[in-house]
Amino acid sequence: MNPAEIIEIAAIIAGLISIPLVAGSISVEEEHKIAGSLLSGVSPENYSSFYTVKKVMAGNKIKYVYTLPGGVFLVEFYPDGMRMEMKKAGEKVVAEENYSARRWELYLPGKYLEKILTYEQVKTVLKTPYGKIENVVNASGNFTEISGILPEDEMIASLSEMESVLAEKVERMKNYTEEITGAKHVEISYLKCRGNASSEYVELYNPRMISVNLEGWKIRDRNGNQHEFSPLIIAPGERIRLYYNQTGIHWNDPGDEAYLINPEGRIISARECDDV
Repeated sequence: MNPAEIIEIAAIIAGLISIPLVAGSISVEEEHKIAGSLLSGVSPENYSSFYTVKKVMAGNKIKYVYTLPGGVFLVEFYPDGMRMEMKKAGEKVVAEENYSARRWELYLPGKYLEKILTYEQVKTVLKTPYGKIENVVNASGNFTEISGILPEDEMIASLSEMESVLAEKVERMKNYTEEITGAKHVEISYLKCRGNASSEYVELYNPRMISVNLEGWKIRDRNGNQHEFSPLIIAPGERIRLYYNQTGIHWNDPGDEAYLINPEGRIISARECDDV
């Protein structure tokens, strides 16, 4: 396995941490966003004539269903994971995710792609009427098995193309889910700047319904000092305080600010000193 493949696996594993599961209200504007993404060629003022929205709550499960003439988008939440599905003419995308694994599927005419991501490996299988290709990447290496009548290079190219399509559609479904549920991120809930190294701290809060692993995330101050988290699990509703001996960051008073940054480099939460 070369360094690039190791880095890719590390990035995938680092991404197995953030599944939004907090349901909230749905505004008309948010409904329109989803409707517009599934039904092209309809002006925003006419959306209400084309879609129906249903929210179902059963026990510890919550499901949102958007039904349109052009397709259906649904998302279902349960305590340890979620399931998203989008169906349009000739196309179906399914994404099931929990704390330890992801399973994505893409159905197109004559093609089926399945991708399973766990902490141990990434397995991808593409099936067509003319052949099958299976690729497994783990700590031992990159293994590919191809069968069928098509040349190997065509199967490999088709797999790469389908993977790109699937990743883009799953990311789109996650954006829809965040919009319609008002999903929240882990946040900085308190920043104590006055005192010495043993009394200053930054507090993180997990408002979600499942545990979150902050491995690969960073905490940073205004001067650019930062700490990258090794595996750090925050349980649902838990608050944790991180002191100087854990982050190596001295919060300057007055006027410092803490930034929580995800592995993609996006600032998820920011907070100024609370005690100045």
